Amino acid sequence: MRGYIAGLLSDAYRVEVATNGKDGLEKARQLLPDIIVTDVMMPVMTGDEMVRQLLADP
Repeated sequence: MRGYIAGLLSDAYRVEVATNGKDGLEKARQLLPDIIVTDVMMPVMTGDEMVRQLLADP
């Protein structure tokens, strides 16, 4: 599903893909994206936890 969604969006946007929540959080902090699409049931760190950490870190 991750690959499918990335493929749909990559024609119009720069897309970065993470395999788990921790990797996604690290990429978000490095790249400072305008939008994040996440799954709440990711391994290592859930999407909910990732969002909480991003909101706590201005």
